[in-house]
Amino acid sequence: MAPVLEKQLPGAGDNSNEDEEGQTLWTSILSEVSTQSTSKLPSGKHILVFGEDGSGKTSLMAKLQGADHNKKGRGLEYLYLSVHDEDRDDLSRCNVWILDGDIYHKGLLKFAVSAQSLPDCLAVFVVDMSRPWTIMDSLQKWASVLRDHVDKLRIPPENMREMEQRMVKAFQEYTEPEDTNTSSPQRRAPTAGEDEAVVLPLGENTLTHNLGIPVLIACTKTATGFNVRVLGPAVLHRKPS
Repeated sequence: MAPVLEKQLPGAGDNSNEDEEGQTLWTSILSEVSTQSTSKLPSGKHILVFGEDGSGKTSLMAKLQGADHNKKGRGLEYLYLSVHDEDRDDLSRCNVWILDGDIYHKGLLKFAVSAQSLPDCLAVFVVDMSRPWTIMDSLQKWASVLRDHVDKLRIPPENMREMEQRMVKAFQEYTEPEDTNTSSPQRRAPTAGEDEAVVLPLGENTLTHNLGIPVLIACTKTATGFNVRVLGPAVLHRKPS
């Protein structure tokens, strides 16, 4: 029996090449989408706002929110900030919890902060510059409220140590912004041969009460009008005895 010869139809090879190119194109698109998804803005972040009644907590957050109103609630207020990254065309939301100025409501913090969400929290202490004599008492009071709540969360010691070390490292790497128009803190770039794993000791009275989360102090009602000044990257310094 004569052998059967296979004859390739015209254009069959071209279709095969087109299929391979199409498959490569789809692989490239999926890879790009996967890469972009890992660089999206983080979600599930929380801002905890503390301060006396009338210090401007709600007004400050309303300004950041871009809202025309600053309706004040009671107990524990909640709102969110929309964060838009134009470079990545990505949008995320940041939760904001504002605790009432009456210390009686401190128990409501359990609805805002849990052991799981604490690593994603930022605390903001708002102080009224029109009454400077109240600032230190206010900071000590609200720092104590926050510290007591963190202690009640019963976070595993190894997790707490990791959070504390992260804050120590943030203190060590913090440098003041060089541009006076830039309010965001800068990080010190490691020098050549510097071991990033080595954390140098802090000053004697620096970060004596490490809460494991960043704490900012926002000063409102300054002499120049409604203004906010962020002082340093973290917590209170204890007075030398």
